Amino acid sequence: MLARPARRAAGPALLALLAAALAATGGCQNWLDQSMEPPVVNTPPYAGQTPPPFAPPAPFVPIPPIPLTPPAPPIPSKCPTMRVRVGPDRTNATLATASAYEIQVDGKTVFRAPDGLRPASVSRRGGLWRMGKASWPGQTLALLPQGDAVVTLDRTAYRGSMHLHAVGSSSYLAVNHLDLENYLAGVLARELFKDWHAETYRALAIAARTYAYYEATANPKDPRYDLWDNQASQMYGGLAAETPASLAAVRSTAGQFLMAGEPGKLAPFRAYYSSCCGGVTNPAEVLLGKNPSPALRGGVACTDCSRATFYRWPPVRLSKRDLYHAVSASFPQTRGLGGLTAIRVASEIRPGRPYWLELIGPKGKTARLLADDLRLAALRNSVPGASKLYSMNCRIVDAGSSFEFRDGQGFGHGVGLCQWGAEGKALQRWPAEKILLHYYTGAQIVRLY
Repeated sequence: MLARPARRAAGPALLALLAAALAATGGCQNWLDQSMEPPVVNTPPYAGQTPPPFAPPAPFVPIPPIPLTPPAPPIPSKCPTMRVRVGPDRTNATLATASAYEIQVDGKTVFRAPDGLRPASVSRRGGLWRMGKASWPGQTLALLPQGDAVVTLDRTAYRGSMHLHAVGSSSYLAVNHLDLENYLAGVLARELFKDWHAETYRALAIAARTYAYYEATANPKDPRYDLWDNQASQMYGGLAAETPASLAAVRSTAGQFLMAGEPGKLAPFRAYYSSCCGGVTNPAEVLLGKNPSPALRGGVACTDCSRATFYRWPPVRLSKRDLYHAVSASFPQTRGLGGLTAIRVASEIRPGRPYWLELIGPKGKTARLLADDLRLAALRNSVPGASKLYSMNCRIVDAGSSFEFRDGQGFGHGVGLCQWGAEGKALQRWPAEKILLHYYTGAQIVRLY
């Protein structure tokens, strides 16, 4: 997935204008019907054009039943609320809003004001929330603006409300609560290049909506939040990240989800996607060790991502010592190895694409690990050189004190939709629906609200 640098947050005057405009709307679907656009000028050259004629996909062919694991989420009948963790733990932050608001601590209102909140520092000391001269005991503090006004957290504007959850006595984490459609508007421009085709944006809007809803309902990470604002979930930049292209894509696909499963038992699934598959998509097994959905079986040929910067990449060397420290920090089953002297490819997805690895220690002890978990551990623990290990579509070669990763292809896990491939297809006048059904085998697109 493609990260984007954060834009400068909207100033107080702009926030006041936005608050007034948004206050006139009545929730998720009403916002989608509004014609107002935020003052962002990076309009892609394709925006505003009439989409190419839709070529109906091949008829849906039932496939052998594959149980959905975890259980399929409930089918939404209205726009659901997302809870997005914003950044790491913090000890201090500045909150503001341009509208009337209230502050709640542990679900109880402790303060109301009829007009906006000027930038106010929020901290925790001795188990107390402190905002200006006020302080309250409790575990959660929420800033709830009136209507559909926006809030700012450390100069970045967000739709919805902001909820702070205590972490110990002196730090906390921030969680943005907002509806799914508004959330997506802040995701797309962080995941795609600003001048990419409108149909690529529309395809990703449907995939990202499906992914977010599944993560929030069938794969909960934490009782306090559903999603991260980074590559651990999807890149999200709040109101500050929205563009005319992202807004148009969300509005034109509102309520549309990818569905898969046994005939007669279709449900949203975890619609993975990545930057560049390298020429063929991978099954979900590379991430999970099993496949939770028939739509993620992989093996889809993709020749349209060859323009990607990392369609092919040069050899990368990682120190055996650094790599062992990384995997032992992330995966307990590797801690008894006592070091890392060799890696054997225990199984492959296809020739040259590792699936399961056998890690071998200096005394012959072994541990099994998914190949993609090896890369993930290296990235999480900042192993020197790991940022250039763009995927596990590669060969692993022993190079003395290091391992060398050769013949690299693609960027990311390669499961589901390929963003560069989708753009290539959109440039060939493929509509979003056809793009999605190419990558998610046997899936259907259904509007649920």
